[in-house]
Amino acid sequence: MMSPRIQPAPRPFSEAIQRRLEKIMGPGQEPLAKLTAEQIASIQRGGAEDDCWEPVDALLIRLCDKLQATSDVDDGLWEALAAHFDAEAMLELLLLAGFYRTVSYLTNALRLPLEPWAARFAIN
Repeated sequence: MMSPRIQPAPRPFSEAIQRRLEKIMGPGQEPLAKLTAEQIASIQRGGAEDDCWEPVDALLIRLCDKLQATSDVDDGLWEALAAHFDAEAMLELLLLAGFYRTVSYLTNALRLPLEPWAARFAIN
């Protein structure tokens, strides 16, 4: 394991960091999605076709997988998403995916330690 190039902000966070987190998540809320164990396993080793996903959630997973693989969205997937999301939401989904990609670049390049509570993904 590589050592971190910078240290993450230690808990308890400074007042400034805590205020920013509370603006995003609300007081005392932890940044965790509410996923079942089956859904976490699916994200780690399965895919959008797994039975644990609602159809719209499966579309979002397909979007993430497609953007990760090709940095593009094919017309069929775009049309399927457009049936559930308006243009503003579609733009937000693309920006959110890009934001998380940026976070990935930062955490990997800075060699930040893994969160001990987070699920691990298969390395291809």
